[in-house]
Amino acid sequence: MEFTLQDVDSGKSNGITVVQNGIALPDSKRRTEHPEIELFDSYIDLYNQIDHCSFDWHLDNDQNTKDTLIQIDSIQRLINKEKYELDDILRYITCGGLNIPGFDSAFDFTNNKTLGYYLTSQELGIAPHSFIPVDFHCQLSFQTYTACLKIEENKLIDNVYILDYQGVELLDMKITLDKYMELAYACKAVYMWQFDYMKKSKKELSILYSVLGKIFPVDSLKLVEWS
Repeated sequence: MEFTLQDVDSGKSNGITVVQNGIALPDSKRRTEHPEIELFDSYIDLYNQIDHCSFDWHLDNDQNTKDTLIQIDSIQRLINKEKYELDDILRYITCGGLNIPGFDSAFDFTNNKTLGYYLTSQELGIAPHSFIPVDFHCQLSFQTYTACLKIEENKLIDNVYILDYQGVELLDMKITLDKYMELAYACKAVYMWQFDYMKKSKKELSILYSVLGKIFPVDSLKLVEWS
């Protein structure tokens, strides 16, 4: 599991704006053990590489972007059949990010009580202390769902779940943390990629297929998992 921003940065010439870009490296006092919970190897490996990560991007809402996107079939479908405004598509769909909390923050159940994943767990009747956040996925810094890991019998399980605040759902992605990071990198962590992956959207209908190839170098995209 390795982190690089090079491919996202290379999309800037095609209208990409990096909203926030912060990957903090771990210091010598980093913690990769928990006194009560047994952690799995790839989770420990993650925090041996970073302290936390906060990274969001979106397409610039300029006329060139509009002229390019309006020609894409899946964009036209959203506008004509589902009555989206093009500006809303630019704002809410063509953006992405990866926001990994610090090690201590992930297990800070006291401060996490105000976060969406915690409140959604309560609304679903699930013990909120049985999940920890691993990626707060945002749309222009408005968090709408969180990728989480589950704790069972004082053991952190290597399987990623999505707690969706808007739909009030708990969704099992049925993938490991390593696989989650691999997929996030493959699609540049585009907003709602997790849902597209779970639904295995058809290629001709997928925003992920239609848009990403026009704003990132095609050879940096690895979208076979969505086919």
